Amino acid sequence: MTTCDGTHGAGGNDRLLETLQRLLGIQVPELRPALDQASSLVAEALDADKVDVFLHEPESDTLVAMGTSDTAMGREQHRAGLNRQPIANNGPAVRVFQTGTPYLSGAADQDPEQLLGMIRRLEVRSEMDVVLDVNGQRRGIVQASSHQPDFFSERDLHFLSAVSNWIGMVTIERSCSQSMSEMCSSVGVSKRATSWHG
Repeated sequence: MTTCDGTHGAGGNDRLLETLQRLLGIQVPELRPALDQASSLVAEALDADKVDVFLHEPESDTLVAMGTSDTAMGREQHRAGLNRQPIANNGPAVRVFQTGTPYLSGAADQDPEQLLGMIRRLEVRSEMDVVLDVNGQRRGIVQASSHQPDFFSERDLHFLSAVSNWIGMVTIERSCSQSMSEMCSSVGVSKRATSWHG
């Protein structure tokens, strides 16, 4: 749904509040499924064809889509291998990750720095990228894409930035939960706990 001011989904603060409430309702403990669900909710709020949460993988120096909306463009992105974007390839997403400056374009196909796969394979015409900080450290970006030109507004960009802050908190929570679970398994806590209780 497009509002009278050109934004998508519900209007202004109502849209943000409703989306954050739905994001807070995500109960999945694992990081990747939680980020997949979050991406799908944000895509729905923005009427976007794709939303991704890209996290930086230091070992390969690559932005990796750890969460992707359950949409046709999102699925095509993974089939095309565009869910992994090496820092060396540059592009808007990498620039946002490196500088922290948000990106908003309604003519992505006219941007000489845009990745060809995004334009030709996914047919992206509008794109927003905002930085994702986790616990004060740069960890990745959140990206929204559309087939339609001039689809997103500055208001949509502010909305995505606000949502990114929440996603950063979820990433901390899920990462800590997984790390604790793995640590407990490695030292046999579950086995000892069973013996303590008979």
